[in-house]
Amino acid sequence: MGEAMAHTGTHIADLRESPMGRNLFQLEGRAWGVTVMHAISSKEKILTLPGGYVAWNSKWTDVDQQKQLPGSLSGYLTRWAALSP
Repeated sequence: MGEAMAHTGTHIADLRESPMGRNLFQLEGRAWGVTVMHAISSKEKILTLPGGYVAWNSKWTDVDQQKQLPGSLSGYLTRWAALSP
């Protein structure tokens, strides 16, 4: 529930700040980034996005985090959500 609130809250904040300078890919990417940060700070073990994309796994090493996280979010947004950068 906390992740859903962080995600939705980010969209609300973007709407209040007038998101005209950002496209849907950027807006959704920002919201999912905040969602992942919330999962990390809440010490969630795994965060799986719709379509089975693992956005966070607490067992990833620091190197794996830097490699996996951007690719999982980008892959989810382009393949599953059909958004383009």
